[in-house]
Amino acid sequence: MAETPSAPPPAPPPRRRRSLAFRLVRGGALLAALVVVVVMLVPFVLSMDWARRRLEAGLASAVDGTVRIAGLHTSWWSGFRLEGLEIQEHTPSGPRELLRVREAEADMAFGQLVFGRVSFHARVAGVHARVVVDGSESSNLERVFRLPRGRPARSPQPERGSIGFEGRGSLRAMRFLVEVEDATIEVHDRERGHLQTLASMALRAGKERDTDGIGLRLAADLIAPGEPPATPGRLEVDGTVDATLGEPFTGRLRADGLELAGLLPLLRTLAPGLGITTLQGRTAGELRIAVGDGGLGCTTAGEITVHDPRVAGPALGTLELRAPLFRCVPKVTLAREPGGAQVDLEGFVLDLGGIRLQGVPRIPARTFLGGRRGIALDLDADLALLAALPNSPLAALAAPAGRIQGRLGVGFPERVEWLRDADRILRALRGELALDVPVARPGGQEITGLRGTLAIADGSARFTSSEGTRVNGGPARIVATSALDIATRFPTEVEIEWHNGAVQGDAAPMLSRFVPLLAGLDASQQSRFRSQVQATARASGPAWPERTDPLGYLAAWSGKADLALLEGMLQPAPALQALLDFLGRDKPIHFSRIGGEFEVQKGQVRSQLTRFATRDRVLTLRGSVGVDGRIDYRLDLTPLLEGHRDGERIAALLSGRPLEATLGGTITAPTLALPDLGKTLVEGVLKGAAQDPQKAVEGLLDILRRRKKDK
Repeated sequence: MAETPSAPPPAPPPRRRRSLAFRLVRGGALLAALVVVVVMLVPFVLSMDWARRRLEAGLASAVDGTVRIAGLHTSWWSGFRLEGLEIQEHTPSGPRELLRVREAEADMAFGQLVFGRVSFHARVAGVHARVVVDGSESSNLERVFRLPRGRPARSPQPERGSIGFEGRGSLRAMRFLVEVEDATIEVHDRERGHLQTLASMALRAGKERDTDGIGLRLAADLIAPGEPPATPGRLEVDGTVDATLGEPFTGRLRADGLELAGLLPLLRTLAPGLGITTLQGRTAGELRIAVGDGGLGCTTAGEITVHDPRVAGPALGTLELRAPLFRCVPKVTLAREPGGAQVDLEGFVLDLGGIRLQGVPRIPARTFLGGRRGIALDLDADLALLAALPNSPLAALAAPAGRIQGRLGVGFPERVEWLRDADRILRALRGELALDVPVARPGGQEITGLRGTLAIADGSARFTSSEGTRVNGGPARIVATSALDIATRFPTEVEIEWHNGAVQGDAAPMLSRFVPLLAGLDASQQSRFRSQVQATARASGPAWPERTDPLGYLAAWSGKADLALLEGMLQPAPALQALLDFLGRDKPIHFSRIGGEFEVQKGQVRSQLTRFATRDRVLTLRGSVGVDGRIDYRLDLTPLLEGHRDGERIAALLSGRPLEATLGGTITAPTLALPDLGKTLVEGVLKGAAQDPQKAVEGLLDILRRRKKDK
């Protein structure tokens, strides 16, 4: 019987394939565990000292200064935390603290990112910053943080209702809160020192999910240098901003005790051509702002006062605006129209003490500007108050009362960059003003009925006095035209006519620049001079004097004048009394006319020929008087020889040489040097001897013999 073959053994299990799958699973699990471990270790690694040093080095390379960080901590549960940040700037005197932050932390809910939501919280506490500004309109922040100077490049305008997000939902899904606590900012000026401190400052900006509004709130104490901490000022800002620019923004700014000097660098940056170099005062009040229509409409309201204000600069010449109180009701409405922006100032009020400006509603303003878009203000200026201000050029007017009233307007050009250029504003200015000064007494002279109109258009201003203006009882006419150019200090042309005005000794200081025979007289010597005046003059020069050089201001003027003193009496000052002795008089000189044509040029009032006509003789003067009052004149006394028994012989012996007296000194302390007749005769004889020596010598001896016989 044959043997039955046995069944083949079963195939072995696929051990290699199972082993590979197991290894893959195990490897994946190990890799995932490693990734988890690495991710969990990231905060620990970032909290190590080498990470802090790397962050310090990175920040130091981005700033011009020294950076120190005391501690750096990160955690998946508590977020990011930085401690003891300090940035020092390099100065010529050594390192100086610019910024110090006690702690800063930030935390984000990463689990929300899975659902497309962003939620984070940031907090900064214990901030201390020291900002230093200088006259070049820059600050230490620009230098240390290497910020670009000048006006930033214009960025494209965001579309209405969008700030660049692909969808509005991504913004509405965001939730955040940013807080700054216990912050202090010191503002210093490189020249003036400490200006202002914002202390105990707190800032809070936050947004809830499924909303578009970002809430803002800022509060800070305002501490001026030397002020007791118990009475700080207060700055409060709160409002709501629509992040999509689709809904209105409303906000409120309240500033009590804000020192305006700290805002001057900002003003210089926004409007460098405005010409304001001094801005002082402490504010109180509230400004409310509402912005809507996609950012194209704006309304402001409220009331702001400034205590102990002071404003000065090239735009005001030597004038310093001061008053116990400035008051402003900043009611302004900005609307967008097809032709451009339109501003409505109805309800706006600005009271600067001696100057009050009130806004003109939009329709009357456009009519005043000839149909152009722009703004207009009604002006009411009290000249007596303005004349009382320090360095006021109106002080010389000595007017107890007077006003300038009327309307001023500025037409808007196509672009708004003109706001940064004061000259362009002046060229766009239009005005119709009226001057009314009942009585003024400049230099002791009396001006009555000084009224006129001031028309401003196309970059120039023209003042014309009205009939009825009288100076010392005589009718006068004044016409002045000025170019509104700050750089050249408002170049001006003035025309003056004055007829039959009565003058006395108090007018001598003014008239002595033209007639130096009046030098040395003043208001206390009224009875020593009286006359009638006929004058016409035309002059040109800068309207605004330079602050530091009054003589240079006078020297910048030039022109011509025709001046005559008629039917008057003169008893010269004691220093010139010898002139009467030489004239052989012991009484005042009665004259019919003193006058001539004068030229004002290069700081000199010069006369080629001034006639001094007494009742029996006519003398002539030539010379100049400087703006500093120095006199350099020659008085020809040769006509005095007429009628003298030896006059003809002496005149012949002089051989044409003038017999001159020299007027020198100043208009307040004149000097007189009379001619030395003997020396003059000898010089004349020597000159005549060349023609007929014998006759010249005999004539001189004959005169001397007669003089000796008379004695």
